[in-house]
Amino acid sequence: EALERRAQVRAGDVVLIHSAASGVGQCALQYARAKGARVLASAGTAAKRAFLQQELGVQHVTDSRNTEQFVRDVQQWTQGHGVDVVLSALTGPAQLASLRLCRPGARFVDIGKRDML
Repeated sequence: EALERRAQVRAGDVVLIHSAASGVGQCALQYARAKGARVLASAGTAAKRAFLQQELGVQHVTDSRNTEQFVRDVQQWTQGHGVDVVLSALTGPAQLASLRLCRPGARFVDIGKRDML
């Protein structure tokens, strides 16, 4: 519902899904793909990142626990243009970094319980 009603994901959007290996993340991944969006994903462990790439076929996967790395990766993958949608439960500096990766007019969906914007 968050991606449908709040983010209004549509074909061609670039969607960054943090914690993409979680249940919510996997549902979001499937939904965004079904809408024709380009998905960028993050996960907190090497095993989860491997799962996303090898089992779910996600091309662009980064480390959600390394803020500098995920910012560099997303900037590279988007040629510095940023993303249209972020789905995140990250907090603190990682949350702010994700917000800065949004291009003008982007939608940020925070599903966390702390550091709410």
